[in-house]
Amino acid sequence: MDFPMEHRPMPLMNMSITTPTPSMDLASAQHSDCSESSRTTDDKTNSTAQPRCHPLQIENDDNQLETSELESLNQQMGASTSGFNDSEEGNDSESSHLHVTSDSEPDQQEDKGQKAAIINGGGSKDSETSGIINDNFGSPDFNCLRDPDEDFFEVDGMETDSTSDEWFDVQALDEIEYTSEEWFDCRSSSNVKKDTDFEEDAPLFEGAPVTLGESMLLLLLYVTRHSLTGVALVDLLTLVSLHCLTPNLCVTSLYMFRKFFGQLKSPVRVHKFCSFCQYLLTCEVGGDLSKCPICAKDIACDGGLSYFIEIPIIQQLATLLGRKGFYNNLQHRFERKKQSNDNIEDIYDGLQYQKHFKPGQFLADKNNISFMWYTDRCPLFKSSKRSLWSLFFAINELPYKKRFLKENLLYAGLWVGGKPAMATFFKPFHDSLAQLQQGMLFKIASQQQEVEVKAMVLCGTCDLPARCIVLNMTQFNGAHGCTYCLQKRNSTQAARGSTWTYPFMMADPCGPKRTHESLVSDGIEASESNSKAVRGVKGQTFMSFTGIDLVNGTAVDYMHTVLLGVMKKLMHLWFDIKHSRRLFSLSKSLPTVDERLLRIKPPHFISRVPRSIKEHLAYWKASEYRSWLFYYSLPVLSDLMDSLYLNHYVLFVEAIVILNGTSITVDDVRYCEGLLYQLCGLFGTLYGDRYMTAVVHSVVHLADVVRNLGPLWVYSCFAFEDANGKLLNMVKGTQAPDLQIASNLCRMLKIPELLQNTNQSESFLEFVHKLTAKKQVASNMTFINASLSVVGAMHKLVLDGSLLQLVAQCIGSSPGVSHKFHRLFLRNVLYQSSSYTYVSKRNSYTVSYVKDGSLMFGQINYFLNCKHVCDCVDLCKCVGNFVAVLHYLPTMSHKIIETTTSPAVRLDHIAAVSLCSDTLHVIRVEDIVDLCVFVKCRNTTEAYVIKMPNRCESD
Repeated sequence: MDFPMEHRPMPLMNMSITTPTPSMDLASAQHSDCSESSRTTDDKTNSTAQPRCHPLQIENDDNQLETSELESLNQQMGASTSGFNDSEEGNDSESSHLHVTSDSEPDQQEDKGQKAAIINGGGSKDSETSGIINDNFGSPDFNCLRDPDEDFFEVDGMETDSTSDEWFDVQALDEIEYTSEEWFDCRSSSNVKKDTDFEEDAPLFEGAPVTLGESMLLLLLYVTRHSLTGVALVDLLTLVSLHCLTPNLCVTSLYMFRKFFGQLKSPVRVHKFCSFCQYLLTCEVGGDLSKCPICAKDIACDGGLSYFIEIPIIQQLATLLGRKGFYNNLQHRFERKKQSNDNIEDIYDGLQYQKHFKPGQFLADKNNISFMWYTDRCPLFKSSKRSLWSLFFAINELPYKKRFLKENLLYAGLWVGGKPAMATFFKPFHDSLAQLQQGMLFKIASQQQEVEVKAMVLCGTCDLPARCIVLNMTQFNGAHGCTYCLQKRNSTQAARGSTWTYPFMMADPCGPKRTHESLVSDGIEASESNSKAVRGVKGQTFMSFTGIDLVNGTAVDYMHTVLLGVMKKLMHLWFDIKHSRRLFSLSKSLPTVDERLLRIKPPHFISRVPRSIKEHLAYWKASEYRSWLFYYSLPVLSDLMDSLYLNHYVLFVEAIVILNGTSITVDDVRYCEGLLYQLCGLFGTLYGDRYMTAVVHSVVHLADVVRNLGPLWVYSCFAFEDANGKLLNMVKGTQAPDLQIASNLCRMLKIPELLQNTNQSESFLEFVHKLTAKKQVASNMTFINASLSVVGAMHKLVLDGSLLQLVAQCIGSSPGVSHKFHRLFLRNVLYQSSSYTYVSKRNSYTVSYVKDGSLMFGQINYFLNCKHVCDCVDLCKCVGNFVAVLHYLPTMSHKIIETTTSPAVRLDHIAAVSLCSDTLHVIRVEDIVDLCVFVKCRNTTEAYVIKMPNRCESD
């Protein structure tokens, strides 16, 4: 098979552009009369005046938007990017867009430019084309227009520097020759007509170990992993081709590389709505769209028409269920092993899940699943107020470690602009959720016949502002802004003016409580009366039709409420110099606090090393506030803070650590509830009533949330925020960012499906794992068993008398030969020895372990592989005994803080240890329990070892 070796430009002159109708299904919207087979005689007669339909253009006909509406659509996107007027790109619109003209009507170039617009992705009247719809991926693919010198693929956690005037690649634009009906296909990919039939299953060349499909998939993963530019990718393709025998099937052009992945189609739907009344125009097909049928305003004007994107969840769910092993993972709720049957250890132990998990109930059926929804705002650009609102659904039945992987999330919707109208945004998902709740047939990879699967919305999580928007309530600082209770706000005097607060109600801290029925009733009353909000509820919400308990099923996210809310506020109160005269102020001790903080060496599971409070507090991330709360704050502040405020803060630390635990007893929840009541009850007295904000008030509801939905880490927004970050990394320029995200999502979500249909050889899978692994830990790893691997080289060591005796006691006899090494993977956790000198800013050698039935703490000096004398002649294959040699850290009898609160705070996760002991312990590596955080921030012989609250949540 021959492939083109270079781009072959074709003229851009005879072009027209077809606008899709505002339909839920863009595939049906694209079936206009632009194809030759469907044209009438009159259409063919006018073909000289109206050139043939090109996939990059919009042609007006009876079923499409009128000229004024096309101008409006184009101007709308110009308005949507108006926030960039002060930027370099915004001031040079002509250089940042590709102009398309017609040689048949040169005098009408300006008029045609006004008509030309990509689906809600155009620009000003002077910018005829600002995007391209690539049928390869079933959605607009802006990468194929980018300059080869710019980054071609997104890479997690990496940013690219792309500008709009460097975006378009005219040669790539020239080579696309698909018809407009194939822009979006929401039903299947069978309608795609490829210019080239790729022999995916054929060897790359005669005798090659990989097929063309496998080679291309590896190249895609490699480019994604290393964020190669277009030029680098072309060079790589050429390099691979030169190493292959001829003839071969190697692809050597950027265009053909993209063309190959035409199979990666995914459904994408664009929904248009009136910008004035937010009326969804989905069903208004063929009518006069110059005016909104509800508010009668002119939507053809600048900014009158807006849109959002839906990625149908039914098709995504079908793809997931078709993956090997996915259905088996959904049975985790039946197969999990609990530490204690009565404890709360995951969402399945919460009252909301248990209500549907009883025999005969919805979730007791192994084929049924439940969703957790999430939506939030994230800014798109630093130079604009435009933001992205995403809607995700996570499947609760998956194990937690797999629940929030990017390939297992359902990416439902994307809204770009200001604050979304949730009634409009959520409306398209109602039908899909209703169908899933009734049950649909899906093909399961491990079963011959289709299986009926039902799904329901069980719970949701988001920050405070988004929660009020979703539930259609007044904002959190409103009269009845709390979504859990009916307590009313008060006006409190502040330094300048007044502020709205929620004073602590000693008689009923959490009440009077709202219920699902009362919230729905208030919404109906508010809707029917068209009056002001009824007890904080402005009207009905879409969520009330999904079956979710609006009150108990909506979580308080501890990332926003606890870390970015209360913890952040406390630190600003403590260290802001404007409060220096207050008793709680630590501004004068800030140099000491910074010095102690910067001496801490965290283990590798904490992604960020400590940063200076004085220099960087304004830039701290939520994960840094979490590390401060869990590990650093009490050892650093214990002798600096006034005892009254320290005892108050300890209440906060104790409660949040326990509620984030792996296994929480019912008594623990009750104990933490009392601590949180004390915390909020004293907060106004100690810091001032003006700081009793809605965020502080939300803390009193945390215990109830844990009872209903499980530990705080189950519905934390950390995982969803990470997914949002990945979406933002898919934006390579300023034009139609949501369409860019949708295009890249189609590719990303299909890669796991393609991987399971490729070569399953060990070397192939090993390289795939290396390219797709989140972190590259070690290159030299020796596999021992399923839970143990040695990292790095081992060196022979002759044991002396005392150490030899300790090793013999540990393994039962004296070893014949011993080898020393410094790194070990045990149960997917990396442990390093203190003698491993290549890492200086991390302490991954302080551990808890079991010896003689007791839990102890120590620091690993090194590891040993001890073998008995064997009969191996050449290469010894005997496994041996793996042991750790540790410096024992004896626990001291006193607590880090002797509190005066009632009940006494336990602080069991922090242990004071002595550094005076020279005792060595030798244990089998299997007796190591976990890594711990070691904090020695003072010049004493005392230090602190802090245990992790849980191993489920990670940075």
